[in-house]
Amino acid sequence: TWKFIRRASQQLQAIPITVWQVVRKKRLLMTPYGLQLLQALSNNDKQDFSTFCVNFLDRISDKNLMSKAIFSDELTFHLSGNVNKHNCRIWALHNPRATVALGRDAPKVNAFFALSEQKVYRPFFFVEKTFTGSVYLDMLENCLWPQLAQDTGQENIINQQDGAPSHYQREVRHFLDEHLTGRWTGRRGPIPWPPRSPDLTALAFFWRMSKNTFISDHYQEQSKN
Repeated sequence: TWKFIRRASQQLQAIPITVWQVVRKKRLLMTPYGLQLLQALSNNDKQDFSTFCVNFLDRISDKNLMSKAIFSDELTFHLSGNVNKHNCRIWALHNPRATVALGRDAPKVNAFFALSEQKVYRPFFFVEKTFTGSVYLDMLENCLWPQLAQDTGQENIINQQDGAPSHYQREVRHFLDEHLTGRWTGRRGPIPWPPRSPDLTALAFFWRMSKNTFISDHYQEQSKN
């Protein structure tokens, strides 16, 4: 912002504070807005999105489609209560000057969640720094699949996952092909999931609730101590 003000003041031969007052306070009433960086899409990506939408429209005539869907993804909890300052906003009449104390190199835990129209499945927690294909396969074999196998109508379940590298590992795809034949999404899956998709699934809303609950519990415990 000030770089722009200084450049404008040089061009207009005016002192910076005068330019600032004209731009922000007195006449133009302009506001500096930041840029949002987005994933670039190729022409092939656009075609993949279009194909997915057409296929989904064909499936949506099935009134039970959403009851068959299992949405799954990974999330990281910072045990210090760390928040993303770019996404966190406090609405107030006056600036509360809110701060969050962070411990350096604070521990964190990664979790895999899955949910359907009927239930939230028991999560899978892991301490590995990266969510590898081996970790994902272990989760499928020992956590998610045993729960799915107990569900009524599990033979109709459609498992939604994105095209993350861990989901794309050959052993993972073989496991899904064997247990969910023709009923899973992903890269090179029977239901191709578009690359660089915004992934606006039910989990996008569940994440916020989970993190808010986790952070609230964290600070309640701190206040007791």
